[in-house]
Amino acid sequence: MIYREILEEGEQIGIQIGEQRGEKHGRLAIVQRQLRRQFGIIPAETLERLSALSLPDLDQLSEALLDFHSMEDLIHWLKEHRPSPALFSRWQP
Repeated sequence: MIYREILEEGEQIGIQIGEQRGEKHGRLAIVQRQLRRQFGIIPAETLERLSALSLPDLDQLSEALLDFHSMEDLIHWLKEHRPSPALFSRWQP
């Protein structure tokens, strides 16, 4: 009985993680499409920074980018919403 409960709990956690990853992937794809349409090619370093954003940050960015006039606006926004420095030790703006 305990084994079954542990298995079911593990399955639920796996489902939740998968849903969160899928939601983040979808939001990230939309933000990247919007940025490409507005600014053209997005540098690889910037795409890496975008990929590290949390869901709430992606939501904020999706609204903020409507007011961006240049790639510099995006870079500035990313500097203000920088994730853990350890994730981007090689990224130099």
